[in-house]
Amino acid sequence: MQIRLRVFAKLLAVFLVQSWPLSEATFSDEEKNKILDTHNQLRQSASPSAAAMSFVTWKNKLENLALKAAEECKFEHKYHGEYASLGENIYSGWRTDPVQIIFAWFSEKSQYNHDTRKCTGRMCGHYTAIMFDIVTHLGCAIKKECSKGAHMVFCEYSHGSGGALYKYGPPCSACPSTRPFCIDGLCANTADPQVKAAVKEFDSTASSTCRLACKNCGKQDTSAS
Repeated sequence: MQIRLRVFAKLLAVFLVQSWPLSEATFSDEEKNKILDTHNQLRQSASPSAAAMSFVTWKNKLENLALKAAEECKFEHKYHGEYASLGENIYSGWRTDPVQIIFAWFSEKSQYNHDTRKCTGRMCGHYTAIMFDIVTHLGCAIKKECSKGAHMVFCEYSHGSGGALYKYGPPCSACPSTRPFCIDGLCANTADPQVKAAVKEFDSTASSTCRLACKNCGKQDTSAS
């Protein structure tokens, strides 16, 4: 009986760690909504326009990873282990308003050349992390009063920004089959209840339009093997 209780306690501990952030030093629900809204608004405003820019939603696992990194109070990128293949933005300073922090990251757009698809200034990685079109989820966290009272913010993105930043073209003109619906210029899978709820939260008046084109349109393709 005692062995079973110990096993149950361990399983419960694992579940709690995976389900909730590691501490209370994180963003409020209102701030999380602002983070998502700001990212989606900036992605909508892509210039040149993006043909397959994804609508982004919150993911608790990414929030937990962001909080885990922030709690170390070190301005160091995570590239290995659980963070491998993820995109990441870091801020250290006196700001606590996530919208101001995101716009500070986005301001690096002036240092990115969309013709050569390369950074022309000292830094543009924060901008590219925000605008990588294949990113579908993110999670951010803040650890207040780290080194000398400065705050540390980490945002983790579902994909790193290797390769082309995004495909140019009319908004939603190249939405993939995994995100076939157009929401004000962003590609989304509104068949997913979580995504549908996030879209409604983002814009209650938004309506989805399927942008996938029929390639065969009901005609038999006799050349197919």
